[in-house]
Amino acid sequence: MQNSEMARTEECVVPLLEVSDFRVSLEEPSKTTDLVRDVALAVERGKTLCIVGESGSGKTVTALSILRLLEFTSSVEVFGRADFDGQDLVALDQLQMAAVRGRRASVIFQECMEALNPTKRIGPQLVEAARDLSEDAALEKAAKLLAQVGIPDPAGCLERYPHQLSGGMQQRTMIAMALMCDPELLIADEPTTALDVTIQAEILTLLVKLQRERNMAIVLITHDMGIAAEIADRVAVMYAGRLVEEGPCEEILSRPKHPYTKALLECVPRPDHGGGRELRTIPGSVPSPSDEIAGCRFMARCGLATEKCAVNEPTLVEVSTDVRPDGATIASPIGSHLVSCWNFLTYDARRNSIYRPERDAAPPSSQDAPLGRQDFLVVDDVSKVYSTSARSESIGSKKAGNSIRAVDQVSVELRSGEFFCLVGESGSGKTTLGRLIARLEPASDGSIILDGSEVTHLRGRAADREFRRDVQIIFQDPNGSLDPRQTIGQAIAEPLKSLLKLKKPAINERVNQLLDEVNLPRAYAQKRPSELSGGQRQRVAIARAVATSPKLIVADEPTSALDVSVQGQIVNLLRRLQDEHGLTYLFITHNLSLVLSVAHRVGVMYLGALVEIASAEALSSGPAHPYTQMLLNANPDPYNPRSRDDRAKSTIGGLDAETGAVDRTVGCRFRDRCPRRQDLCDREAPSLTPIVSGQLAACHFPLKPVQQ
Repeated sequence: MQNSEMARTEECVVPLLEVSDFRVSLEEPSKTTDLVRDVALAVERGKTLCIVGESGSGKTVTALSILRLLEFTSSVEVFGRADFDGQDLVALDQLQMAAVRGRRASVIFQECMEALNPTKRIGPQLVEAARDLSEDAALEKAAKLLAQVGIPDPAGCLERYPHQLSGGMQQRTMIAMALMCDPELLIADEPTTALDVTIQAEILTLLVKLQRERNMAIVLITHDMGIAAEIADRVAVMYAGRLVEEGPCEEILSRPKHPYTKALLECVPRPDHGGGRELRTIPGSVPSPSDEIAGCRFMARCGLATEKCAVNEPTLVEVSTDVRPDGATIASPIGSHLVSCWNFLTYDARRNSIYRPERDAAPPSSQDAPLGRQDFLVVDDVSKVYSTSARSESIGSKKAGNSIRAVDQVSVELRSGEFFCLVGESGSGKTTLGRLIARLEPASDGSIILDGSEVTHLRGRAADREFRRDVQIIFQDPNGSLDPRQTIGQAIAEPLKSLLKLKKPAINERVNQLLDEVNLPRAYAQKRPSELSGGQRQRVAIARAVATSPKLIVADEPTSALDVSVQGQIVNLLRRLQDEHGLTYLFITHNLSLVLSVAHRVGVMYLGALVEIASAEALSSGPAHPYTQMLLNANPDPYNPRSRDDRAKSTIGGLDAETGAVDRTVGCRFRDRCPRRQDLCDREAPSLTPIVSGQLAACHFPLKPVQQ
């Protein structure tokens, strides 16, 4: 009786936004292409709908087309209905839409630095969004909103330019801008992409709190099922411009019906699945909207495809019942569940994986491969000090008031053939340490020894060229590291010319060989970076890095902005190349869950220092430092999500200007954020000492008992 009453109550709720038969077409001179087709979505006040899928699935196109924003940048036409509080947005002209956008519906865009005007201070940009208020009233409201979204100094923030804010503060500023006109609907387009896990957790917590205070409807776009698990009431899964599954969040997570939904869940790295197993991926890639496919668009990547899938495209139908392994039929327990699949998964789908390994996946035993000698790379007491003014830099001043210590007396040894990961938030010093090891910047103090040779201060072009052959770097953003004017073949050939001095025939042969190694067609040698996807560009960067047969590769956040499935492909590729060429990796990331599945050892950095070093197995069984535990807790897990109530009460704090300014010369540098803080932590700085065998931590009161 109670369930039927709840069902009737849900049926009576009128959605704030209801989209039906929605289609977005791109008008080209020669043809018309449907970017999105047959989409039906709904979201109520005070509820969150997450649209999930890989890049190219049509998530952003759908959300931005609902507010008719794409018409400013491309020749698209919108069809169907998008009823917003009883008003069909598709039928409105641009002047009428202007009364809706910003006032009643707002957007948080994915790229903060592209959405914020770099030539204007934050204050005027926020005031712009509230033209109905006087300038003084708008500034007062802007300051209140900045405080509400967690900016520590709202008045000071109003006077700053966007580049003077951290990534997390830029994102929070974007949220404040979206709230300036008190919208009823908030569309958040990948609001946590490439952010630290702690900042990501902070943004999600903030959205939940603001939603509850304002009773807003939120449409959140993401490629990560873990994020959807922690914030969504309902989840809509899109693939190649079509809706393939939609239903209550709990139902989607516990009983996914579509093979694509199941595959997305399996691609999320889990910290308890360590031990050297390959990361799960989805073979292939999302087809282009212009590809003519008769049947199911996911068929080429699906492990359950049949002949029927190749002929007819399945329609979205409601699945009101489920089938247990014993054949018994049961009712679906929570609301409506829609799926577009001829062979949808049954009750026990969570146990039966449809995962098929890629051809380039690493063998499960790669983590157990024998390693070389212990002291292949020795970083001894290395520091990097940046002066805060040009005058201080010119006179070489290293006074505390005139400098920033980005890396603080770091010592660590890597074995040859090791996959060593550096983990920490932005500002912890990981990238700076990687740049010092790669000699992209000079160290202020200490020494670096590679394969028995001192490389801290090399002299002469010959010595530098030899070092560049041995040490290569993969940068975070392949767009920034690849010259857009060069073809892919020219980009890969650069180190072959400058470092190996090969001639043209040998270069062409080596380029083709490298493209084969990273699983890219040889024809891509004639393409330019703009013609490739993000994952393909990163494969090109990897091919260029291994071109000279280096001994060490520094990989700086190579997967931070990629889809979870592409992320797995890139990491599996790196591991396979390691097995084939005996490479040593220094892999830099903020995602601790990711590296626990692939790393031999992990070093955790905080404010310039290593606070914990341990094997992946040791960290999987339990970290010793409270900061490491915080990083693990901040990772979203679709199989163990935090409830909305818990998240609304959460106080996870990211690394900001105030915590970064802690006095590191006295006491523990993590003390201001540590739940285990005691008087000793304020007086004495802990040293990196053994806790248990193979695990070191810089903590007076570690989470694990100290080995006697």
